[in-house]
Amino acid sequence: MKVNSCTYRPIYKVETLYQTDILDAIDNFILRIKRLGIKFDTIYPADPCAFPFVMYISGKTGTPIKQEKFIKPEEKILMVFSIFPDQIKKPGIKFLTPKYIAEKIKTFRKQFPKSPSLLIASNNHIKNVDIQLIIHKKHERVNSYKFLIEAYKNFYFPVEGEFLHIEETFWKISKQEIELFEKAKRIRDNAIKLGYNDIHTDLIPIEEDVDILYWEKFEKLKLSSPKTEQKETEENFKIKYKKLLDLKNKEDISIIASILETISQTIEPHFPVRVAYTNYEIVHDRKVLIVPVAREIVDGVELKIEISHMKTKPSEEKLLTEVIENALKTLVKDILKHKTFRPYVEIVKEKDHFFLYINWFLDREVLNLLSERINKKWLLARLFYRKKAVSRKNELIKNLQDFKFSLENLTYLFSTMESLYAESPVMFKAVGSKMKEILEEKNLWYLIGIYALKCFGYIKIDGLAGNKELLQLLLKLKNYENFHQFFAEENRYIFPIITERKYRPNWERVIKTNEPIVLTREVLNPQTPVTYTLKDSHGFFLGNVPKVIAHYIAAKEETGKKLNYKKFFLDKTMFSKSSYWIEVLIND
Repeated sequence: MKVNSCTYRPIYKVETLYQTDILDAIDNFILRIKRLGIKFDTIYPADPCAFPFVMYISGKTGTPIKQEKFIKPEEKILMVFSIFPDQIKKPGIKFLTPKYIAEKIKTFRKQFPKSPSLLIASNNHIKNVDIQLIIHKKHERVNSYKFLIEAYKNFYFPVEGEFLHIEETFWKISKQEIELFEKAKRIRDNAIKLGYNDIHTDLIPIEEDVDILYWEKFEKLKLSSPKTEQKETEENFKIKYKKLLDLKNKEDISIIASILETISQTIEPHFPVRVAYTNYEIVHDRKVLIVPVAREIVDGVELKIEISHMKTKPSEEKLLTEVIENALKTLVKDILKHKTFRPYVEIVKEKDHFFLYINWFLDREVLNLLSERINKKWLLARLFYRKKAVSRKNELIKNLQDFKFSLENLTYLFSTMESLYAESPVMFKAVGSKMKEILEEKNLWYLIGIYALKCFGYIKIDGLAGNKELLQLLLKLKNYENFHQFFAEENRYIFPIITERKYRPNWERVIKTNEPIVLTREVLNPQTPVTYTLKDSHGFFLGNVPKVIAHYIAAKEETGKKLNYKKFFLDKTMFSKSSYWIEVLIND
């Protein structure tokens, strides 16, 4: 145990984490700090999922739970983090991450320096926290799905000036959640008393000097100094373009392409197919993927083809094999009249994929024969269809360069991005550097914020949900982990006001008279903890700011920063939930 260098070990280890393990570890923690006479002025839930555990510790020790506005800088606060990593993994967002933990501790300690941190459990040793109770091998969900969904709705990325605000419904759900943990512990304890021998009790101590560690951390306050590792974003988007059929003889390339398209055409009635002519087109999805490699040897071409498909049913594997073999028979028997070496076929079955490998040497005589029999119009038509992704890439860059805000342009831009990403995520990733350059030059970063609001249902633009995996890739352009970090670190917000049809006359008056708008922060209440309302100069209500943006605006106002806001876009032709947009700038 080296407290200052933070190389202590977690207190306990388990194979699989259970609810009873968590309460056993917390009970032992409470017992030891009581015995050592360590007291805290308050307990603070450092992430929403920690609320049930904070309630449990507060109930056992009598220590109050407080939010920032009711804590004094000189008080000693126990920061409690829940379970790392996220128990529900969804595309497009990560909540509790090492960066979140480090930033939360640093941000909180700027205001409250006497705040040791406690992590309940993780499958890794998290060195940024002061104490980690449990390290476990198998990461499984221990909280209820209902609780986690509600907790993630109350998640925000750490930002200076923020204050904890929890909706009343989440408070009630957190109380119900810890009652489930206590119930599991009672059942386990009663089973042990009744003599059952197969009860799970494998909480194994691994830190020997626990009392000394607690005293050093919680009483002497020898706290860790959190560090965040910054990664270069440019590395994520450097993908070198490579042709898979890079032969000197262009006619040979056409011949190989005709073979691939013949195989593809035979498969298409039964399975969707993707033929990769470049590394950008290698995408492992539900389609049958055909990846060729060709090289010139002696007086001919050695062609290797990998055909892969995600496993579904054995019957589909059999069908795919038969279809490919029929395609090869057509080429060898009907087209080449057996004037060729037979292709060698090998089948490999793995856990998640089915692979079929074709190795075929085509001598010059065979190549010439195929060249004579190619239907050029048929081949060109099929290759033109394959070039869709390339045209979408160029279209996306052009749309971004020429972008002028309107609902039509916004919808079309998002549609282009989603189409390209669906066709080839690799190609989308490859244009990331160019996109970043345009977004920086044109000051269009706000588009990512709008897409995030669309993806997570805060606003409705075209009635369609966004692609969360695409959003995650867009956020990486600025090295953001999730959209909450985007809103926490950006200082320019453009968004539609949340309004209702009954307020349309108020908007029409604002549009006709061009009168100014007023953005006001409302008093806190249990149902809407942070609310910004928009009114006209006469006090007539126009609508609300989306909840997630309101949180970060409020946090920045708390630090003394000023809000500048103005009308950004007003749709005069029709009323919808995305008709009226404003721009908010945060200035020091």
